[in-house]
Amino acid sequence: MSRVPQRRLLVAATALLTALATAVPSAALAHPGHPHPAAEPAPPQPAAVAAAVPPTSGFEKITLDSGLTMGEPIELAVLPDGKVLYINRGTSAGGGQVRLFNPATRSTTVALTLALDARFEDGLIGVTTHPNFATNRWVYLFYSPKVTPLVNRISRFTFNPATLVLDPASEDVLIEWPTERDLCCHSAGSMSWDTGGNLYFAVGDNTNSGGDSAGMAPIDERTTRNPQYDAQRTSGNTNDLRGKINRIHPENDGSYTIPSGNLFPVGTAKTRPEIYVMGVRNPYRIWVDRKAGNTLYWGEVGPDAGADLANRGPPPTTSSTGPPGPATTAGPTAAARTWRTTTGTSRRTPRAAGSPAAARPGRSTTRPATPA
Repeated sequence: MSRVPQRRLLVAATALLTALATAVPSAALAHPGHPHPAAEPAPPQPAAVAAAVPPTSGFEKITLDSGLTMGEPIELAVLPDGKVLYINRGTSAGGGQVRLFNPATRSTTVALTLALDARFEDGLIGVTTHPNFATNRWVYLFYSPKVTPLVNRISRFTFNPATLVLDPASEDVLIEWPTERDLCCHSAGSMSWDTGGNLYFAVGDNTNSGGDSAGMAPIDERTTRNPQYDAQRTSGNTNDLRGKINRIHPENDGSYTIPSGNLFPVGTAKTRPEIYVMGVRNPYRIWVDRKAGNTLYWGEVGPDAGADLANRGPPPTTSSTGPPGPATTAGPTAAARTWRTTTGTSRRTPRAAGSPAAARPGRSTTRPATPA
């Protein structure tokens, strides 16, 4: 990657899909091969100042696609030569598409169509290219195949630069996990890479916070209720990839290994070693800042409650979080008070020895918080 990228594409999917491109002038550099005379010690430098926000005039809006044929745009990946792959979520009837924008022709074509079970928030919901895409042409897709039993999966496909398509026969299933689709919501789907070639992927809690949960932490344990009203089975479960940000190392043969430093060491009973962060709700977008020590950031979609509810919790918050390493956030089982849906009363939730610190329901945190 160059020191200062010359063009950077961003996306906004509204009535039509667009990308933002900006040209940033390179900083002045000393000529290589021309030694500088010895200099006196530099004086103390002032504290670093945050970079100024670039002016709006430095951006150009470029239409990638428009009309009903583009579907429901979800995410894009910019290829080294400036072409853009973007995905639509698709439908159960028509499948989901990977579409390719070619800046040379200013046209968009279909690179791949996948059969999907796109109920609720599932479908074709994540795309990323391998860090070595320029040589291996690998593209990773996070999608919901039309299969039983129900799963979500991440697969690797190979892009053909001559035909501008992703070869369906090249699919290597990297990882998949069980899911439920009786009720909406929370699928997440974003992926990102660190400098070690590790792939991070976000999976939502596959839980509905409506009904008696009233938008608060959905921890409804009643056996008469659909299991999708209880996030303890996913986000609060150490042996389930849902409600997590997971981290794996894809291998060239299509398999994956577990990098060191995840939340649970390989072989730990009743855990999944892929888990890097657990206790999240719907981390819809994640990003690894490779220039800042592989710091992981994610945008967390907060609870649905419209206001503070006495003895239950705070109103919704949508936050950006970046822990310094593997973490257990204040997920559904960290609620400091438990609401009894049968009696309409609450009680303080006891903490077992060694359990994560209690925190207010719906608050995402990586450090102890004061119980309510």
